[in-house]
Amino acid sequence: MSFKGNEIKPALRLTTTPRVGHIVSVAGAQAVAVMEKGADGHFRVEIGSALSIPTPQAIVLGIVSAVSVPMPDTASGAEEVHLIELALAGEIVVDPSKGRVFRRGVTSLPTIGDSVHPADRETLMLAYTRPDAATIEVGALYLHPDVPARLLVDELFGKHFTIIGTTGSGKSTALVCILKSLLADYRHARVVILDIHGEYGAAFGAQAEVIDPSNLNLPFWLLNFAELTAAFTSPDEQRDAEIEILSDAVVWAKRKYSEAYAGCVRRTDAAIITVDTPVPFRLADLVAYLDEQLGRLERALNTLAYKRLKNRVEALVSDSRYGFMFGSVMIEDTMTDVLGRLFRVQVDGKPITEIGRAHV
Repeated sequence: MSFKGNEIKPALRLTTTPRVGHIVSVAGAQAVAVMEKGADGHFRVEIGSALSIPTPQAIVLGIVSAVSVPMPDTASGAEEVHLIELALAGEIVVDPSKGRVFRRGVTSLPTIGDSVHPADRETLMLAYTRPDAATIEVGALYLHPDVPARLLVDELFGKHFTIIGTTGSGKSTALVCILKSLLADYRHARVVILDIHGEYGAAFGAQAEVIDPSNLNLPFWLLNFAELTAAFTSPDEQRDAEIEILSDAVVWAKRKYSEAYAGCVRRTDAAIITVDTPVPFRLADLVAYLDEQLGRLERALNTLAYKRLKNRVEALVSDSRYGFMFGSVMIEDTMTDVLGRLFRVQVDGKPITEIGRAHV
């Protein structure tokens, strides 16, 4: 690929957009242009507008970051100088195999005197649509409504991203738009939404599996022993005794469950079950163990820790706030059901899981 002087290869030549100014300063990824007058005076250039700058090897795309008149002087009749400040966002080059492509960063920087033009539709399409990458359409460019605005799927969902705005500016609407576009183009996508304000259920309708405290079920037996201790014991002088009793009770309940359901744990492995072994157990068995031990003890002093521990377990079971985990002493959860519901496997026409507060 060769160039002669400042001549642009035809594949990079601008189309019909007029010249609106020329470059007077370049500093790194920033440039300044002086606006020129047309037949009707200065062209109108807005913040956020995209302008193109032809260079010998590329067409540089700049985004207007500021417009100013450094020395307004209308009284003396002197002509004002209108300046455009540009952030150089990228460039359009000719790829031998792909043709005209847009790439971020600028290798062919503009220089003093280079002409500045409004970016035409073809230039904006190359910059914003990325036909060589997986994208989803979420709207249109504000300054050029016939150019679709698209997001790179891998770049967006392969990393963390944030939608920022003031209250009522449309953050939730933007997220709904992104997710609906994603699900329309990618039928196998799965989405989990933590909806603490209950605002997305109506947006997705029948596409969403709504999970709230009234219908949420989580397997309590997946809690490790430290978490079980925090839930079932009291932080006072009886805590050490309660922890020791709880340890024996949990191991006993897990072994009983594994012996009753040999398909869960091999019988030969039941003897090595510990408090942190991820084996299902039932609160009913845990309470039964406490009752059995209470029947063997005679002195009231020895029974205090057992009674307090039993009362704590039964209180959690009856507390509606913890019903999603300790709702029944006979609950028998399976991780297949729990994970299948949370992550929509099978999808059953509902690719979205909305986890939030109860709807009233």
